[in-house]
Amino acid sequence: MQLLSKKNRTRGSISLGAVLAFVLLLIGIAFFGLTMYMGGQNETKNATDAGMLNVGKRVADDVSVPLMPSPNELIFADVANDTTHGEDYLASLTLGLSDLKEINLHRINRIWAKALQIGINAEAAEREGAGGQGKANAQKAFEGAQSISNRLANKLQQKENLYNFFDELAGKNSVRMLGTDIRTKALRGNNWQTSYMQRGRESNITVAPPQYSLPPNFQMPDLVMKSSRKNVPSSGKDLFFLSGYKPIELGDRNFWQVPFVYDETPRMVSGSEFGDNLLKAKPLQGWDKPIPNAFSGEGIAESKGGKAGQKATSWVLTNPGQTFRMSLPHSFVRIKLDEMYVHWYFFPFGPTKKVEFGDPEKYGYKLETMGAKRMPFGGAFCSYVSSGEVEVGGDVIARTLDQIIFGLPDEGKEKIEAYLCNRANEMVGKVGKVVTVDELHDSLNSPLTILYLLADQREFYMFSSDGEHIEVLPKYLALVKAPWLLLKQNEEPDGTEMKLVDDADCPAALYNSASGQPLPKCLMVPGLPIGWGLWDKDVYWTPGSGYNSCLGDLRVKRWTEIYSLGIAVPSLL
Repeated sequence: MQLLSKKNRTRGSISLGAVLAFVLLLIGIAFFGLTMYMGGQNETKNATDAGMLNVGKRVADDVSVPLMPSPNELIFADVANDTTHGEDYLASLTLGLSDLKEINLHRINRIWAKALQIGINAEAAEREGAGGQGKANAQKAFEGAQSISNRLANKLQQKENLYNFFDELAGKNSVRMLGTDIRTKALRGNNWQTSYMQRGRESNITVAPPQYSLPPNFQMPDLVMKSSRKNVPSSGKDLFFLSGYKPIELGDRNFWQVPFVYDETPRMVSGSEFGDNLLKAKPLQGWDKPIPNAFSGEGIAESKGGKAGQKATSWVLTNPGQTFRMSLPHSFVRIKLDEMYVHWYFFPFGPTKKVEFGDPEKYGYKLETMGAKRMPFGGAFCSYVSSGEVEVGGDVIARTLDQIIFGLPDEGKEKIEAYLCNRANEMVGKVGKVVTVDELHDSLNSPLTILYLLADQREFYMFSSDGEHIEVLPKYLALVKAPWLLLKQNEEPDGTEMKLVDDADCPAALYNSASGQPLPKCLMVPGLPIGWGLWDKDVYWTPGSGYNSCLGDLRVKRWTEIYSLGIAVPSLL
């Protein structure tokens, strides 16, 4: 009996052990399966993150729309690239439609910024009463930018444009815990969405300091901002930016920018932050078709046979990683020098009333001797007064272009500097570069301009061929240095002319030996006749919005006035 009981206990122990072993095996298999499942889930998530990060990188450059062959869009050809000086501009205008440049997230802010700069120039001219056709052209530029922007916004909303970017990297990430033949690919559906993040933070467009970037006497207090980063890199501490997803109001129009924080790259973001900035959660008032800067996507781990596995969703904030300058790269200012003339004045009725006598005579950028002008009855009680021979040209001989514009008489210097310096900075595309007043004068003060003037070159162009430096050359040399000017050389400013300097004058350093003959029974007043001269100057400015690349014409008019005063009195003898 005891023996039987012992055998039963042994048999029971073996059965219990087998059950426990089986249970432990099941637990181990379950734990292994759970580990593989969770590991596969993490792998799927990592692969999805990698795919979406690739979307964030590729979408900035590889989703694009072409410029249409209309004047309102072709004006943006010089910013349809990633250079500071618009090197592809000429090719874009001369090649076929298939070669027209593409606009993407990398470049769209340049388009809006150029339209804004044109609008600012036109509005400033309008406020000074010299608007002309500027506002109409600014409207055309706005419409062109808006059309390009709308097409790009539409294309970025098309999910199929993003799937390949996701697949090309997600599929390379291992999900071996789910199976050796499993690959992650885009799961097409409603989880592919766009969002509008970092609202109010900086765009990738910098602006020169306001005293240089805005036309004289024109203010836009909220135009620029500093970088919103907590720790701004040293390269960005002195930069001013346009703000993103915040309307830039000018007149009755709103201009826009997409925020791309300075010196950042595409990065993953949280789903909650992404969701909080969906348009349905937070609309962008005033922008009918805003351009997104964040994207969500869903990936699925799937076998070659199509068997579905794990799913994961990720969210990415894109950033092109390149900063540009608000500029009009292929633009110019034309400087015109009027023909110079000598005018002769006499005083037949006494010193209070002058009379011009004879035709004005032209002179050039050298010393010239003008023959005497002899006016009958050219002085009070005088049978004639003669100016004598006069040497003219002392105001311009051996003078540089800078001295012709700003030199004696030097009235209105600050006004001229303000307009030219502003326009020079609008031409420059290099981030952080500022053309100072001193640099402006340096560009105009080349000794070579003395030779150009001696050769009677009276039309000059101020432009930038490299997006960094300003050059001033006579027309024929400017066309060689900047071939794009060949297409633009005849464009005129769309504003109307205004006078910056009105008949400024100063004593002329010249000698004229005036003489005269009194009428019968009259005597010349002692010390008379005498002769003297004045150098005179007018300066005119015609503002250009830049719509047609012309930012303005500066016209300088110089002339010399020769005065001969002779007075006689009746003789008492």
